[in-house]
Amino acid sequence: MEFLSRIKVEPEEESLNFTWGAELIPEKTIDRNELVLSVSVGGTYDIVEKYAIHAHPNDYPYKKQTKYITFRYPDGGKKKVVYEIVETLEIDITNWESVFAERVFAENVEERLSSYILERMKEFNYEKNIPYKYYILNKIIELNNNTRPLKNNAGGWYYKLEDLLSTEDIIHTTRFK
Repeated sequence: MEFLSRIKVEPEEESLNFTWGAELIPEKTIDRNELVLSVSVGGTYDIVEKYAIHAHPNDYPYKKQTKYITFRYPDGGKKKVVYEIVETLEIDITNWESVFAERVFAENVEERLSSYILERMKEFNYEKNIPYKYYILNKIIELNNNTRPLKNNAGGWYYKLEDLLSTEDIIHTTRFK
């Protein structure tokens, strides 16, 4: 005991640099004028949040490509999180496993994507027998202000990031000319 009490152990500072969970990007590093695509998430919100993956039939025509996406939840269309769209890919759901044989994903992406597909098949199925567009997402901003549209319509709607961050209740969509 006397010997052990004389040994002074100090952890190296480098070994203490751990990160846990999503790496949220500070709001000030994102252009607040960026457009954010907002889509209704329906009943799949649990698996979207769980895996940070979203999918829809590939025939949905969104007017503008964006770097960011948020989801309108049932019962009013409130939005909880803004995600960065890391990657999109098209998958024929009848032969989805072939994508993993043909392509190399980062380990966590492959696991998240396959888990999302299997859970969606089990819980919600796929309503159309056509290829689906998958969004690989990264959570970047949590929205705590309960913004919602005047009416929770179907389809894709666009908002300025600034409006999503600063509005406290009803938020209006951005129009394209």
